[in-house]
Amino acid sequence: MVLLLLGCENEKLDYSYVPEDFKYDVQLKMTPVKNQGRSELCWVYSIYGAIESEYLMRGDSVDLSTDYAGRMFLEEQAREYFLSGGQTRMSLRGVGPMTIELGCRYGIVEQNVYSASSPVDFFGLVADIKGMADSLLADGKGEVDNYMASVKDLLDRHIGVVPDNIDSLKIPSEVTERYVTLMCNKKKPYGKELVLELTDNRYGCKALNVSPDTLVSRVSVSLKSGHAVMWEGGPNDNHAVVLVGMGHDRKGKTYFVGKNSWGTNNPTHGLVYIPESYLRKFTALVVMNSLPE
Repeated sequence: MVLLLLGCENEKLDYSYVPEDFKYDVQLKMTPVKNQGRSELCWVYSIYGAIESEYLMRGDSVDLSTDYAGRMFLEEQAREYFLSGGQTRMSLRGVGPMTIELGCRYGIVEQNVYSASSPVDFFGLVADIKGMADSLLADGKGEVDNYMASVKDLLDRHIGVVPDNIDSLKIPSEVTERYVTLMCNKKKPYGKELVLELTDNRYGCKALNVSPDTLVSRVSVSLKSGHAVMWEGGPNDNHAVVLVGMGHDRKGKTYFVGKNSWGTNNPTHGLVYIPESYLRKFTALVVMNSLPE
C-alpha cells in the first residue's frame, strides 16, 4: 500500500483505495496508464496525459514521448550543473507548467518518433552525469562542450539516439495557449498571479491564486466540459496526476479521479481517487483549460 502521509489532521491519500460502490458523474477519455518507473517525471506524465485526453475528446489521438522530455531536461540540468561548478541542484523534479515551457524550448515528440526500447533508469543517469561533472570539476579539467558530448553519448546509449531530422509535434495553440495554472494559498491574496514558491519550480512559473471554493469549481467545470486537469498536491508539491473524471461513493462523498503514472499492477489499476476535501486542502497547483468561472 502506497500512502501519502500528511501531518495536518492526520489525513492521508491512499493510492490503493477504491471508494465503495463508486459511480462516475463525469468520465473523460484517457490514454492507457503509463509507468514513470525510476524517474521523477510525474509532472511531465500528467501534463502529457491531459493533452492526450484533449485529443481523444476531440476525436483524434496522440501518444507523447516522456523519454524525449526527460532527456532534454536532463541535458539542460547537466549543462547548468557543470557551468555552476556543481552549485546547482541536479534533479528531474519539476512542476506541471514547466512541461509546456520545456516543449517550447525543445519541441514535443510523439512516442513512435523517439522512445527507449526498455524502461530508463533516470535516477541512475542523474547520478552518473553528476559524477562525471564532479570528477572533472575536482580535477579542474574539461570544457563544457566536451562534457556535454560525453553526456549525450551516455544518453544515446541508455535512451536512444535522437534522429537528426526529428519532427517536433506542433500542439494546436487552442490546446496549450489556453492552459492556465491555478494555485490555492490561503496566506496569499486571491486573484493575484504569483510565482509558485516551490523548490522544484526551476523556471519561475506563475499561477493565479484562488480560493478553495473557486479551485474546486473551476476543476469541476473543466471536467464537465470535457477537459482533463493536471493536478499536483500533497506536502510540498509531492506528486502529480491528471484528473480525468469525478464521481461519488455510496454515501454521496465526491471524489476526483486521477490517472496516475505508476503502472496498472495495483488495486486501482492505475487510478487514484482524491476526495474533494483533500483537493481543497492539499492542492499545490492545477493546470487546466482556461474556462469561465
